[in-house]
Amino acid sequence: MDIKKMQQVFFDSSALIKYYKKDEKGCDKVWKILNSKNRGFSVTWLTIAEVINVLKCRLNGKELIEALDRLIADISGQKFAIFSPESGKSIFDVTRQVEEYKEKYNIDLVDAYNLHFIDSEFRKRKYTPKPLIVCSDKKLNKAFEELGWEVCDP
Repeated sequence: MDIKKMQQVFFDSSALIKYYKKDEKGCDKVWKILNSKNRGFSVTWLTIAEVINVLKCRLNGKELIEALDRLIADISGQKFAIFSPESGKSIFDVTRQVEEYKEKYNIDLVDAYNLHFIDSEFRKRKYTPKPLIVCSDKKLNKAFEELGWEVCDP
């Protein structure tokens, strides 16, 4: 199937952590989305870093190793497209936009970067159907909605 015809789903770390830490509220909904057909899943490199950090803080021993093993298998198996920093854009332009989002939506720097990057990438790629944002952060959800994106809060 043509990737541009699949619904693209971006996972913020606040939602993706529910896939690797099974006792989190909303984990069933995240599992259902990630196991659905005809969808492509994406994250940013910052999302992966945040998920690893949260897993290290909330899990230990065998549970941590199993969660990290699954994450590594999902990355190497290309379950997720991992978006990395934009090429062709001035770092000053990106930083300016990220700072504007940070102030306007009262969100942290990482969330502002993800908001900027996903918004610009999804607009540039012109996916049909419209992408879905899966996120459990109320402020970030509001920002994505104000930019016109469909949001699912598991």
